Amino acid sequence: DKIISITSKYPCDYNSELTKLKLNAVVNKQRKDFAGEIEDWFLHQPITKHHQSFYNEYFDTFINQSLSSETLRFIKLRMTVYNADYIQAYKILSSMMSIQINLEEWLANLSPILLSDIGKIFLYGNTNYLYNAKICDTAKNIAKENGNNLNQFYLNFYSGRLYDKSTSANIENALERFENAILCATDAQKKDNALWY
Repeated sequence: DKIISITSKYPCDYNSELTKLKLNAVVNKQRKDFAGEIEDWFLHQPITKHHQSFYNEYFDTFINQSLSSETLRFIKLRMTVYNADYIQAYKILSSMMSIQINLEEWLANLSPILLSDIGKIFLYGNTNYLYNAKICDTAKNIAKENGNNLNQFYLNFYSGRLYDKSTSANIENALERFENAILCATDAQKKDNALWY
């Protein structure tokens, strides 16, 4: 209880190791009221070795009992990407995409960190580069309508990478997407990343 009390003063993005210590105490006390924090830590923060350790120890028990099935799929997806098992990640993602009524709208409204992981899965989990690029293109238009620059950046950036990997006939499409990504970049590092490609 003391660990939970002391560490609750800090948000889950403050320190991954500290968050893991708090969540270990949460599991020990069987506190299901921290489910939202577990979800936030896994779905909105960069994955670290502390996530991996907590996931390995508690996914089949406490995490599985505390979170929705959709959240569990996203967590499993992120951990699979963290472990660079992109083929398995694509299988998970494909099953998630198959149940969406409007796939592109679903993508456009995900958190930027999830879009980044999905972009990696599209690049390294299969060879349907052109198909995946077109999905990103449609989703980026929805993100643009919503005024979401960060999502536009990721969708343009990965669309560019996918067009670049597809065929040399799509090089102009790739360049256009990278230029759009540069225009949507929310910081210098993202702009530099798009400029590099």
